[in-house]
Amino acid sequence: MTDALFSTTSLHTFGGASFAVFLIVQVFHRVPGIKQVAIEWLAVSVGELFFLSTTRPFPASVAGWIVLGLNGLLSASAANGGRHLAQGVYLKGRNEGGK
Repeated sequence: MTDALFSTTSLHTFGGASFAVFLIVQVFHRVPGIKQVAIEWLAVSVGELFFLSTTRPFPASVAGWIVLGLNGLLSASAANGGRHLAQGVYLKGRNEGGK
């Protein structure tokens, strides 16, 4: 195992990919031209592009492409969930779904 924080092996784990998508979306959402895009759709786009750019070689079958697309959606969903958790619990100081 390497000492690098982000390697292709760590990015293809669920936590690594979700964290990377979360960070990229938070940075891109501050750009003036991209601020108008809904953050959920931005996360889906970043998640799909992320897996397309880090997967080598590309899948040879249709099933492989479906799994690649689902991985992008899964990481985007987790990144959006992390954003909601951070805003609801830590930044506002309360849990929206609790009590």
